[in-house]
Amino acid sequence: MLHAYYSALFALALLLAMILMLEIGRRLGARQRARDPTGAREGVSALEGAIFALLGLMLAFSFSGA
Repeated sequence: MLHAYYSALFALALLLAMILMLEIGRRLGARQRARDPTGAREGVSALEGAIFALLGLMLAFSFSGA
């Protein structure tokens, strides 16, 4: 019973941490766009491509391991 309590508490802490990090990233991005509206998205497309490639690999390996 105690193990389930710690698991739920850990999951809640992770959820709150993710929401906090999303909000911090949103505010930093808005501040960057306000300072330099033309160059704010300059290097984002390469980063997005790398993230989507890693997500695709994780999905492929999870299907192959199932």
